[in-house]
Amino acid sequence: MKVRYRYFLKAVDQVGNQSLPSDTVDYRLLPKFVLQFPWGETEDRKPLFCFGHPGDPDIAYFRVVVEEMDGGKVWDSIWQDATPLFGEGMGRILYNFDGRALWDSLRLREYRWRGDAVGAEPRTGSKSRWMGFQVL
Repeated sequence: MKVRYRYFLKAVDQVGNQSLPSDTVDYRLLPKFVLQFPWGETEDRKPLFCFGHPGDPDIAYFRVVVEEMDGGKVWDSIWQDATPLFGEGMGRILYNFDGRALWDSLRLREYRWRGDAVGAEPRTGSKSRWMGFQVL
C-alpha cells in the first residue's frame, strides 16, 4: 500500500518476435473505502451511504458512484473536504446531497455503489469493490 508501481508491456507473436517495451505507466494505491450501507434491501429512496475509511493526508478528494445494475450511472458525487464526514473512521453521504444525481430520489429497482479515494499526486488512489442494493 502507498507504493508506486510501474508497468510496461511487451508483445510476442507466434514466431517469438518481441516488440519494444511500451511506454511505462504507474499507479500508487491508497487505502480503500470499506462499504457498510446500503446493501441488501431498503425502502429509503434517498439512502445514507455509510463507509469506513482510514484518514489519509494523501487523499485529495472522495467520490461515491451509484449505478443501475446494467451500468447506467445515476449519481457521481465528488467532494474535497472530508473533515466533517469522517469521525472515528466513518464517512456518511446522503444521496444527492450535491444535486448532481440523475433523479432527485432513487427509483424502485436494483443498484450498485462504490467509493473512490483520489490522491493529490497524479495516478494515485483506490476504488472499493461494488456493493449491490435494491430499493423496494
